[in-house]
Formats: sequence, structure tokens, C-alpha cells
Amino acid sequence: DLDSMDNVREWLVNAVDEGDVELNAAPVQRVATNSLLMLVSASQTAAKFGVGFVISEPSEAFTDAVERLGMSEIFSKFLKGN
Repeated sequence: DLDSMDNVREWLVNAVDEGDVELNAAPVQRVATNSLLMLVSASQTAAKFGVGFVISEPSEAFTDAVERLGMSEIFSKFLKGN
């Protein structure tokens, strides 16, 4: 959610700098639209630098938010375990 975005953004920046990224979405209970947009941006940045990027074990709340916002096709490129 919005309260967590700064922490997640900082983690993503550091993770992409270090190499391949796997973000476990199992504990996600709420998802803000801006958070999903940030994850799409992070995946594009990772791809630009040749770094792997996947989101694993998406929770029902995460998957529902992706579907509700019409982003399933975008997320299918880097979402595993759904």
C-alpha cells in the first residue's frame, strides 16, 4: 500500500543494482494502483540493465488487484506462481 511504497522502492533500487530480483508477494494484503505501476517500472528498468525480475507467489489480493486494474497481460511477463 502507499505506506509501504517508499520502503519497497528503496529495496527495488538496491536489488536491481545487485542483480536478479525476485519479490515474494505472498504476504501482500492490500495493493495500491501506484504500487503496481512502480513494479511495472521496476521490471522495465531491470530489463534495460539485463537483470531478471520476477514476482513470485502472488497473494489473492495481489492477483485480484492486477486483474481488477486490467494489468494481467503486463504482469504475466514477470509474474510466476499464479
